[in-house]
Amino acid sequence: MTTTRDAWQIRARPMQFLFDFLSPYAYLAWSRIHDVAARAGREVEPVPVVFAGLLGAHGTRGPAEIDAKRRYLARDVLRIASAWDVPMAAPRALPFRSLGALRLASIDMDRATRRALIDRVFAGAWARGEDVADPETLAVIAREVGLGADALARAESLEVKASLRRATDDAIAAGVFGVPTILVDGEMFWGCDSLPHLERFLAGELAVDPEVLAAFDVVPVGARRSGA
Repeated sequence: MTTTRDAWQIRARPMQFLFDFLSPYAYLAWSRIHDVAARAGREVEPVPVVFAGLLGAHGTRGPAEIDAKRRYLARDVLRIASAWDVPMAAPRALPFRSLGALRLASIDMDRATRRALIDRVFAGAWARGEDVADPETLAVIAREVGLGADALARAESLEVKASLRRATDDAIAAGVFGVPTILVDGEMFWGCDSLPHLERFLAGELAVDPEVLAAFDVVPVGARRSGA
């Protein structure tokens, strides 16, 4: 039997926000996820993961690796940024190397500092046109948010590297294939355009017919592309 206290604890579980700094959609979703969480009485647990690791595990490529999608991506994210009043500038490279920044975001720090760091790296990559793949840029950012002079060295420790790999492996095991992904109460929401569905779910208004879902799960593959 579920008690009132148990129900409150279930509702109060934090939402995991899985991200990689190289995704403009993760940047856009990060700009709104905290308001979504606050309206539902939740907290956000940011989880850095390696997007390339997700792609490799599922045998796919990122949109910036496909010319037609890369061209569309620029227009799409600029439209969303304009609609949401989020600053957006062209990055130094697309895609860019984000591993150093992900490791920096994975070191031990308090919640407020971690959020400030993630805010700042995202802004550097997608609003300021900074090279967040450059260790010197990351060192400046680390100092700005109050991390010690040893932050980059800590980020390169075996422990932090293993932690990031483990977070990525856990995401793959949970069925995560892209970023941003929000995991909450056993449900997964992918992409910044899933935030309205997330809000409805948190409000108890988004229902998926379990019988129809079960039917989808057993539908056989009827055709495959040649060479796939």
